[in-house]
Amino acid sequence: MMTNQQSNPEPGASRANGPIANELSLSLPKGSLLELLEMSTDVVFSLTIDDAKMSYVTPSAVEVFGVSADELVGTDQRWFEMVHPDDQLVLKSNLSRILQIKNFEHRFRVVHADGSYRKLVGRFGLIYDPQGKPVSIGGVVQNVTDDHKAQLAESQAVYHSLVESLPISVFRKDADGRFLFANGKFCSEINRSLSEVVGTTDVELFGETLGRKYKDDDDWVLKTGLAFHDIESHPDADGNILHVEVLKAPIVDTEGKRIGIQGMFWDVTARQQAEQALRDAKEMAEQASRSKSDFLANVSHEIRTPMNGIIGMSELFLENSTIPAQRERVEMILESAESLLTLINEILDFSKIEAGKVQLESQRFDFRNKIGDTLRSLAFRAHAKGLELVTEFDGEIPDEIIGDLSRIRQVVVNLVSNSIKFTESGRIEFLVKMLEQKSDRVKLKFVVIDTGIGIAKDKLKTIFREFEQADSSTTRQYGGTGLGLAIASKIVELMGGQLNVESELDVGSTFSFQSEFLFGSHGTTRQDRELVRNRRVLFCVGDDRMRESLSTLAERWSMLAVPAANPEDAKQNLLKLNELSRIDDQGESQIEILVLDSSCDPENQLLNWIDNQEALSIPKVILLTPTSGFQDSHQSNRADIVQRLLKPAKESDLWEAFRSAVLTESDSQESIVVPDVIAAPATPKRVLEILLAEDNIINQKLAIALLSREGHKVQLAKDGLGAVALFKQQSFDLVLMDIQMPEMDGLEATAEIRKIEKADDSNSRTPIIALTAHAGTSDRARCLAGGMDEYLSKPIRAKKLYEIIDQQTGMDSSREVAQSDSAITTTVVDWPVALETVGGDSALLKDLIQVFLKERASMQSLIESAVNDQRGQDLRVSAHSLKGAMRHLGATTTWQISGKLESLGDAEEFDVSEAKQLLVQLDESLNLVTNEFGRFLE
Repeated sequence: MMTNQQSNPEPGASRANGPIANELSLSLPKGSLLELLEMSTDVVFSLTIDDAKMSYVTPSAVEVFGVSADELVGTDQRWFEMVHPDDQLVLKSNLSRILQIKNFEHRFRVVHADGSYRKLVGRFGLIYDPQGKPVSIGGVVQNVTDDHKAQLAESQAVYHSLVESLPISVFRKDADGRFLFANGKFCSEINRSLSEVVGTTDVELFGETLGRKYKDDDDWVLKTGLAFHDIESHPDADGNILHVEVLKAPIVDTEGKRIGIQGMFWDVTARQQAEQALRDAKEMAEQASRSKSDFLANVSHEIRTPMNGIIGMSELFLENSTIPAQRERVEMILESAESLLTLINEILDFSKIEAGKVQLESQRFDFRNKIGDTLRSLAFRAHAKGLELVTEFDGEIPDEIIGDLSRIRQVVVNLVSNSIKFTESGRIEFLVKMLEQKSDRVKLKFVVIDTGIGIAKDKLKTIFREFEQADSSTTRQYGGTGLGLAIASKIVELMGGQLNVESELDVGSTFSFQSEFLFGSHGTTRQDRELVRNRRVLFCVGDDRMRESLSTLAERWSMLAVPAANPEDAKQNLLKLNELSRIDDQGESQIEILVLDSSCDPENQLLNWIDNQEALSIPKVILLTPTSGFQDSHQSNRADIVQRLLKPAKESDLWEAFRSAVLTESDSQESIVVPDVIAAPATPKRVLEILLAEDNIINQKLAIALLSREGHKVQLAKDGLGAVALFKQQSFDLVLMDIQMPEMDGLEATAEIRKIEKADDSNSRTPIIALTAHAGTSDRARCLAGGMDEYLSKPIRAKKLYEIIDQQTGMDSSREVAQSDSAITTTVVDWPVALETVGGDSALLKDLIQVFLKERASMQSLIESAVNDQRGQDLRVSAHSLKGAMRHLGATTTWQISGKLESLGDAEEFDVSEAKQLLVQLDESLNLVTNEFGRFLE
């Protein structure tokens, strides 16, 4: 009906609002649509097109605005002024754009005449005349205040139900700290009703101390706006300590103002007690671990002391005993002592690893040489059982890597020793393969293969557990603690790998692991490969794998390898290739080098045969021997044995042997000529009782030998404390006192000796001669001021030593010390200096060299350990000891490097980087010195 009154309304315009304006403009009578509108509970109104005045509004406006319709209609902005100030801006903006947006819906509030708010939802739209022209704005608003109140009431009911059902205490306070609300749990906790709580403060409820603390916490929350979280401890009524976890946060109003505190707390006593119990248990466990470590250390010390005596005395007895029955019994004692010492070491190692106290070190080292040395030390045990130990390194592995050498050695020794123990015949193979190489690191795979008894499939997982072996029966044939593989496995894990095993009973086992190392560098050992290129070398080696490994190594160096499994094969190859060489007249086919495994030719058949072949071009011979004590009985007239190498031969040693074999006579180094002439000792006027205080073993042996040669009796003290103790026990004619010693140095010991003499009231004064590596004027003055009578700088020279002794004791024995004009000075060892040290006694010099060769690894290890652990004092002492030995033996370069390390140790904080560079130089120098000494001994 009303639709027919509209003509072409604007698209989107509200059709419901159109008739209102029409009827208003026509002043419709009662009973019309106007009455119908005025019956609506919603407020229906119209505004002028500029929204300035309300031109019509239904009576329901009274409920919303609190004023009559007459007060609103026709009054400029009256209705708009009643809109809540915070909502006016958005509403005004929408009304001003009504011609563009046509209609809109908006939620806003109005201020009732009584000051309360009414929440409204309004819909606004354009009203058009019959011609479709917009003439006013119509609107309908709905009062949703009661709906909001209902929703709020419902929310409050849900909130109250939730808060009351929580198993924690909940509360609210105003900005002054007075309680506004507390749930039932809170009230029951403090044994108060809600009415007793509301309106009170913390001080009133909990007393001054706790109340003030809570108020300070509240003030902090209100000031910062941050949440507060804490665990508080309070005594309850029975005196028990309660632990409560508290969480507080600020309450903010609609304007963001902080108007109060809301919070909650809950009992965490049981949790705190559990955590404390856990801490107590942890502390007990750590204390137990410390006690265990201390116990093991003490037990180790207590056992090692007598064990060292047992081992030392057993070795000393074996050196002098030739009676088979006695030697057999003492060897059993020595073997048992060594087994016990190994057990102690394994238990201590496992304890350290278990406690997490093992940290891997990073040091640069010559990989092939260091691991080769380790394997060669194990070879003696393998050869003693008739086993071959074969080693092979991939050619691409760098000469130097950076890693923890001691731990790598420990794993290698454990795996190879295990294989030797459980293998009765065949061989042990140690292989290192290159898996991956990057710019700064390499990944290596270590493999140990044996032909031993093997391991049952169901035991493969248990062997890596501590104190377990594949055969755990009490009658098992093989001993051991069951700790070795467990320790090796844990060390491999520390290095980022995993120890694996494959095995078959009565066939053998294969142990392997992978690890990544920083790339060091390729050495220069093989820089002159052209020297051996295309040289033909015959390998007469009985073991297939060793022969294959040696041939592969030679081919890597561009040599021509000829394999032979036995002397007969070797003879045939020698004859055939010698004949080919004669035919082609170039000599390129002949065999120039023969590498002969002594175990392959135990009766010297091959060497004797070579001696008898007049037409044969005789090769240079490199002999591979199982032990250092091996002495072949062959006295060759023609076959030139240029080198004897211990099996398994290290790559560096084999290379040097090849190099020596192919050098022409003019290229080779002059032989070391040392006369066997020594001076006949002059008969002294009297035999002197001499006290020698010296900690360096080479210096000890040298001084004792020189003094004994003169007929004197020598008492040895290894440090200043021992010297003082011996001086208290007996009288001496002379004291030779080293300055730098552990425990108590020479100056301190001299002061103590002078005190003893002074207290004796005999006015006797024993001459004390200082022995020191420092040769400055101030050093001499310091020694004399410290109570010494004379000063002898190291290296000790026999002639000078004798002169000072004669001078200090009033003796006058003329003697001539032999000097050699035929000793050759090389770039490695200054042999005239070495001979001067021993007074021309070449036999004594050999003894000193053998002592050094025996002690070298230990002395070098002490220096390396001190550098890696950054222990300056230990570095100074250990480097000083090596420096003294090298100076006596004429190893000038090594002496200088040791001196630099000693100086670094003297610094407050030594340069670790420089020290490690010096370690590399020291190792290279010691290798050269060792080789030179080896040639001298031969």
